[in-house]
Amino acid sequence: MEKEVKKEEARKEEKKAAGTAAKKTSRTTAAKTATEKKTTTRKTASAKTTGVKPNVVLQYADKSINYDTLIQNAKNVWEFDMQRKVSEIKEINLYVKPDEGRVYFVVNNSETGDFAL
Repeated sequence: MEKEVKKEEARKEEKKAAGTAAKKTSRTTAAKTATEKKTTTRKTASAKTTGVKPNVVLQYADKSINYDTLIQNAKNVWEFDMQRKVSEIKEINLYVKPDEGRVYFVVNNSETGDFAL
């Protein structure tokens, strides 16, 4: 009789262990699924915002210059005047001062330069 009681207790423990493992697996699967859904949503949202290209035109004192021209001029100064490679540019910030007739730029938050409008 003692053997039967021990067998029943062993079976109950096995069922509990199996149930606990199943719960852990389902929790892990649910967490992974939730993470995957969030990641997919973020990728879709960023794809929508990068699809739009703004067109900025600066008009001042009978002059008109667009954004692409300003960026290209900054790259030309970087490459030809400063003797650097365009591939080194990771980030570029432009500061346009039409009253001075100059455009100042900062490349990679460290190198600066300027050129005439």
